[in-house]
Amino acid sequence: MDRVAEFLESEFPNAEERALLLGIASAPTDRTAKLVYADWLEDRSDARSEYVRLLVQRGQKKLTARMTELQAVCSGPWLSMLGELHRWFNVIKSEVEQREEEIRRGWRPVALATCDHGMWDFHYTGNLWLDWDPGGLRPVLDFLCDPKVAPVLRRMSFSAYEDHPATNGTLAVSLWPLVTGGILFPYLESLQIEQSQNTILSDRVGAYEEGGQAAGLLAACPRLLSLAAPSAPNADFLVGGTHPLEQLDVHAGYNTQRFIPNLAASKRFPQLRRLVYKDFCCEYMSPEPQMFTPLNEWKAFFRSPTCAAIAEIKLDGVVLSQSQVRELLDIRSSGVTITRSPLAP
Repeated sequence: MDRVAEFLESEFPNAEERALLLGIASAPTDRTAKLVYADWLEDRSDARSEYVRLLVQRGQKKLTARMTELQAVCSGPWLSMLGELHRWFNVIKSEVEQREEEIRRGWRPVALATCDHGMWDFHYTGNLWLDWDPGGLRPVLDFLCDPKVAPVLRRMSFSAYEDHPATNGTLAVSLWPLVTGGILFPYLESLQIEQSQNTILSDRVGAYEEGGQAAGLLAACPRLLSLAAPSAPNADFLVGGTHPLEQLDVHAGYNTQRFIPNLAASKRFPQLRRLVYKDFCCEYMSPEPQMFTPLNEWKAFFRSPTCAAIAEIKLDGVVLSQSQVRELLDIRSSGVTITRSPLAP
């Protein structure tokens, strides 16, 4: 089912109310549509009718104290359908794009937010250091974790500046606030995280592994269909109940975490149909054993039921000889693209 349709039918099961809200969403300045909906709510003794009437009276002015009081008990999806979350997204957009310190350094922070029938797509380009002063990623993640915002998010993406600041050449990104706050993103279908060279998901300052962060993101996004991550998830990512993920784009980072053999043995993603995986990412370094997948593990993956179920497989940076690549393609070639690392034998 289309994610917007799924969202609307789940959050507003009454078809008549759903139609009224869609009318408001498609014509946000139409006072009559809101008043008709307010009457509909009042006929059913629904206290939200007061909020809608106050909304019509308010026009473009600020919320009254009574509206603020009523808003606290209204759901995010409902407020979004009324157009009330546009101001919220405009505030975070303004806060991001007016960061004087980042602008002074020659960067251009950007927050893009678009709404589709109450559902939001959010893209952030900026400094991805979590606690970077004076802004960074923290206030953005706090906003996205707001209990009224999280349920209306459909897509999220996080990009770094081309000349992003890093420590020892590494940009360590942490999205732990999306995981540890106990907030669910029930309709999120796509999560894309910066995948430029030397970018990793980091468990903590100074750590070069994600430490279960990717598994936590899956748990927080139960309907996620597409994930792009800059470093390999650990084994926790591949255990647990089935998940509807369909597309997975992963870079190994500094440690493969034995991702390929773990994926081969896992039954967690029965709907996975596209796998993009960059194995050896550190082409300025000599390959260390933990940084790439050996031939025997690739063979086991290619012979696994998991591999057989994936329609498209794109592998990049494999540390294999041409003859070893041919061995894999002899096992399966349909839908498979393999590109060797420049440092492969």
